Order: sequence, then structure tokens, then C-alpha cells
Amino acid sequence: MKKHILSYFVLFFSIIAISSCSEKNVKLSYIVNSENYPTSMLNYFKPPYESCLKVYSSEEFWIVEQHCQNSKYKKGIYVLETGRIKYFQWYDSKFSEWANTEGCNSNTDCYYSVNLDGNENIKELKYYYHINLSEGYYRLLRIKDSLKIIDNSNTDIAS
Repeated sequence: MKKHILSYFVLFFSIIAISSCSEKNVKLSYIVNSENYPTSMLNYFKPPYESCLKVYSSEEFWIVEQHCQNSKYKKGIYVLETGRIKYFQWYDSKFSEWANTEGCNSNTDCYYSVNLDGNENIKELKYYYHINLSEGYYRLLRIKDSLKIIDNSNTDIAS
């Protein structure tokens, strides 16, 4: 009996160790020029690209913020996840509108960090920004087909 219990504990902790090792974090940087958009994204979003389309990318992963409603695309966030495009509504539409209108202080001041599970599916997103004299982040948890704010921070920087 004790051997079986010990075996189950060893198996349980081995599974936890393996699953935590298979998670990864990916940083997605803002892509300024449409000529540098990821090829996989170009198969979905066709030119001409509107000024309200913002693309963040890593080597194998991308996020598109669609800030204009049109006949093809709804406002929100589009994510390439395990070869599929996933759509999410804005997590904070007022903030998203403000961030798009004001723009980041530089091309590197706004980016996403994505936490993926072992199957390359999104578990969590974190959007970092430095816009005007505001700096902060939104931490978002994926729950089915929506993004829920679980933490956010905004600091006003003295001028």
C-alpha cells in the first residue's frame, strides 16, 4: 500500500514538473512597416492595410489589433494560435481607443508578452505600454473565447 502511494506521489510531481517546463513566455514586438508583417498574417489580413491595424509579432506568433470596424473584420484582437486565428473582443475598449489615438512614445514602448501552455495555446497575455506620461500594463487571463482583466497598473510619470 505504501509503495503504491509513493508511486502516485512520484508520478504526480513528475507530471507537474513536465507541464511547468513545457510552458513558455513569448514577447511580441510592434511591427511598424507592413512590409515586415508575418507571412502567416498576410494570408488572413489582405492589403490594403488600414492605419488602424496594429501588428505585434515574434518569430512564430502574432497579434493584430483591429481598431476599425469594417465589413471584413470586427474591432478587437486577432491572435494566431496553433495555426488558427482566434478573435477576442477588447478587454477595455476605452483604453484601447485611447492607446490607439495617442500612440506609443516609441515603437518599442508598447508590446505584448504571451504565456503559452505546452500545446502553444494562450493562457495569459500582458500588454505593456508607455504612452505620453502614462506607463503601465494590462494582465489578461484567457477564459474560453474571452480575455478577462486580472490585473492592471497605470503610473503617471512626472513631466
